[in-house]
Amino acid sequence: MEISDKNVAEFAQEIAQIPFFNDLDPGVLLGRVSFLKDVDREFLEEIAPKCILRVFQQGEVVCHQGEYGNTFYLILKGKVEVSVRTQENPHIALAVLEQEDFFGEYAPLAETARTATVTALDRAILIEVGKEAFLSLRDNYPSVKDRIDKVYFERILATQLRKIGLFQDLPNEVIEALKDKVELEEFDRGDVIIKMGDRADSLYLIRSGFVKVRIGEGDDEKVFAYLKDGSYFGEMSLLHGGERNADVVAVTRIELVKIHSEDFVNLIEKFPGVKERLELIVAQREEDTKEISEDDERARKMKFAVDTGLVQAGRILLIDLDTCLRCNSCVEACAATHDGFPRIQRTGQKLGRVLLPTTCLHCTDPECMLCPHGGIYRDKDGEIHHTVQCIHCGGCARRCPYGNILIIKIDDKKQSRLRWPFGGKGKVSDQAEEAKKPLSARQRVVKCDMCFDQPFIACVYNCPVGACRVITPEQFLELSTE
Repeated sequence: MEISDKNVAEFAQEIAQIPFFNDLDPGVLLGRVSFLKDVDREFLEEIAPKCILRVFQQGEVVCHQGEYGNTFYLILKGKVEVSVRTQENPHIALAVLEQEDFFGEYAPLAETARTATVTALDRAILIEVGKEAFLSLRDNYPSVKDRIDKVYFERILATQLRKIGLFQDLPNEVIEALKDKVELEEFDRGDVIIKMGDRADSLYLIRSGFVKVRIGEGDDEKVFAYLKDGSYFGEMSLLHGGERNADVVAVTRIELVKIHSEDFVNLIEKFPGVKERLELIVAQREEDTKEISEDDERARKMKFAVDTGLVQAGRILLIDLDTCLRCNSCVEACAATHDGFPRIQRTGQKLGRVLLPTTCLHCTDPECMLCPHGGIYRDKDGEIHHTVQCIHCGGCARRCPYGNILIIKIDDKKQSRLRWPFGGKGKVSDQAEEAKKPLSARQRVVKCDMCFDQPFIACVYNCPVGACRVITPEQFLELSTE
């Protein structure tokens, strides 16, 4: 009997045809998994169709670091290796998990990319638990929640410490000892994490999200850097002693690992190599800060990228205004590809000769995905799409802080016109305020999906002069906008 890729309800129905196993209904089968032993049988029967049996042969990858997913795994048989890659090291083994262990809890909890690669070391039989079933289990059963949260906390600290180049060469026992002394902290968008002039008392490792390093506020603000997961901050003043020399502000919701100054000082005294690497990094960052302070265009681009959400964009659609013919081919091609409803408009934020048309950024931490109807999801490559469950309520459009989800008004004659709830040319704050207004019943909600089901991106392919193109946030910072 082939067990792979059947949900538990289907498997129970099939196996029940054998008289010896005719009492093994879905609830009984799942109840024999030790992780689920405290869960009511009725509840297990309810989630059984959302629990898929998976079989992986030796060497097969269950999930890849960096890909998006929202499932949780229980190991029924076999062993798997958990590993991460960094710029300095393509393979760092973190742990070996076996029967009765679990993994994958971070993705459905945080709605972000997988933080590690998991590979089968032998023939592994797993139960893949869907996001809704996983969250329901965690919310309804304290024993399950306590176990998940405890392991989650331990793993994210160990994983984050290993992903930072400073700590890769440290012995396992040192990592374990340091892991017990650090703290996990969370901040919301706009929170000031470090204030210029404060006493340096800790080093922060970014677990998820983005921060900006700035001097000044409002119109006087100058952004020197933005940092994302896998990076760290606070090391300059901590290494040299003294006060913080800049503000660090959360650009998105963020998780940080905090290492207290006394623990870090003890570490670098015991391992001089860590201090040497840190001094080189600090010197490079000081040089970068000096360059940005003397380069007004780069400083403007850095602030623009933070203010418009480009720093957390998966891919960026832009139009070169010096080249653009204003022929509208991009919008027309988009409409022709998407049932007559274009998902971009040639209005939006401008910086010099560059226009960011109003269109989805496919954010790394998208607020639009907080949909109670399951109407929006992210595929493993990071592209965000509406699903057939979308009821076009407009909630995602109201939640998007950058005004990049479109609401299409449909009249009684089945003709349509675009209504841009954020005004297209307005500031982000104005757009977000407009998005709070209630929506009418006859409407559709659409957003750019980068033509994921097409052989090419329609707006880019149909631009006759190549003014419309897709780049990464890193490429934007190297692009001339003047």
